[in-house]
Amino acid sequence: MAIELTIHVQNQLHETMRTFVEPPGEPFLKFCRAATAIGVRYVDFIWPYSDAMLNFFQLAAWLEDFPRVLDFDVISPKERASARRVLEAAKEAHTLAGYLFIEG
Repeated sequence: MAIELTIHVQNQLHETMRTFVEPPGEPFLKFCRAATAIGVRYVDFIWPYSDAMLNFFQLAAWLEDFPRVLDFDVISPKERASARRVLEAAKEAHTLAGYLFIEG
């Protein structure tokens, strides 16, 4: 059974500003496994059935690392699209000096 991740953009007070659900098929989880293998920071603790929260500094690493790996051959088109959606949410949370809460 596949899990759908719910992703929340939060401000500094942990108030949810925006929420979206990743599509079926676990594309972001698959991106995280591939990205871990190619050196993206802070994706190795994103797992199904567990929650993860990234702070301002971890989000800054994602903003640096994600664009560098999105065009790698090991990333499928669905995984790439998912990573781009999450990257936009990470940018939004970082701008708010907030958090990205990933609910598994």
